[in-house]
Amino acid sequence: MTLTAAAAVQPRAAAYADAAAMLAIDDGGRQQRERINFINQAITNRAAHVATIDGQIVGFGILQYTFFAHGYLSMFAVDPLRRRQGVGAWLMRHLELACKTPGLFTTLPASNLPAQAFLLKLGYERSGQIDHLDEAETRLVFYRRVR
Repeated sequence: MTLTAAAAVQPRAAAYADAAAMLAIDDGGRQQRERINFINQAITNRAAHVATIDGQIVGFGILQYTFFAHGYLSMFAVDPLRRRQGVGAWLMRHLELACKTPGLFTTLPASNLPAQAFLLKLGYERSGQIDHLDEAETRLVFYRRVR
């Protein structure tokens, strides 16, 4: 699929039936009970969005307003087989349009260089870092004005 073929991507609110497919895409926690509960709660709160192609879930994002009352992308994942094909950029734009605040924040581990490059390419700017949140490593904060 090319970037122009990303037009085949369709957005919708996630449903409980989507949770297994979302977890299969999520690199971080296929078996973590907290992650499963978090995704199900996001579906309940209508904060979870999925991107589909021909009915198959190819990505998802969870958009909340828990970061000092600003839009906050707390989870974002694209099927590894669909990466670098425009799906992630398309999904981010969809989430930015859905965001109810003037700006959108997200965080990611400092070691995730591909995700940093992705966000910078989309116009996000590094806005700071959070130490001691996760014992493993620092999390970087990114921001983009969306309105």
